[in-house]
Amino acid sequence: MLIEKGGKIMKNSKWKRISSMGIVAAIVLATGMSGCASENSQSSQISQTSEGTTTELTEMWENQKKMQEIIDSTSDSNKEVLNKGSVMEVVDLDELDVPFTLEFKTDGTYALKSDTEQFEQKYEEVITRYEDAIKAKIKDTLEASKEDEGYESLEAWAEDAGYASTEEMINDNLEVNKANKLQQFETLFTEQEREGKYEEKEGKLYLSNSTTEAVNEETDFYADYEIKDGQLTLKNESETESC
Repeated sequence: MLIEKGGKIMKNSKWKRISSMGIVAAIVLATGMSGCASENSQSSQISQTSEGTTTELTEMWENQKKMQEIIDSTSDSNKEVLNKGSVMEVVDLDELDVPFTLEFKTDGTYALKSDTEQFEQKYEEVITRYEDAIKAKIKDTLEASKEDEGYESLEAWAEDAGYASTEEMINDNLEVNKANKLQQFETLFTEQEREGKYEEKEGKLYLSNSTTEAVNEETDFYADYEIKDGQLTLKNESETESC
């Protein structure tokens, strides 16, 4: 099976149901229920609405992925770029969880998206905790390269660059490092995103890479799936990945 985008995120993963009032309302109106569909059965509730078919799957789901896992799944050239910089030398990547949402819609399409707003908040919190250590690393790096830049001291370099002090120079470097690394991270997340059509068949969930073409059971990503206790589990061990 060929996986183009989002393969690493989808494979062998567990997704937690999150609030989606619009979707829940559609289920309530279609089935006369006062809550979610049964959580211990798979595709047990199927309802027709004016917009399409509603099942237990037709919800918004969330998964938290470790930053290091996502970096490990990308190409060697991307890894080289991502692993550079003072931020990466200091920050413990295990503290950076990356939230993804997976939405199955009533029109038969799905969307895998990264929640960049939530990640940016977490990123800022983590960087703030490590700020002193990152500044120390930046200072060491500048000290080590000052002679190559033609300066005898860091103070002379800062003054020549128009800074009032070395501290201001280091702070500016910190902000540049933070912004550049965040942009690199979010570009990486975007590469994991995916949209297409989905189809449930005989206990398997098929996901295409096109919102206009029908699912192809021979070439599209598929997974055995289960919905239980508010959790969607996707499991597939056999497909070949091409990311």
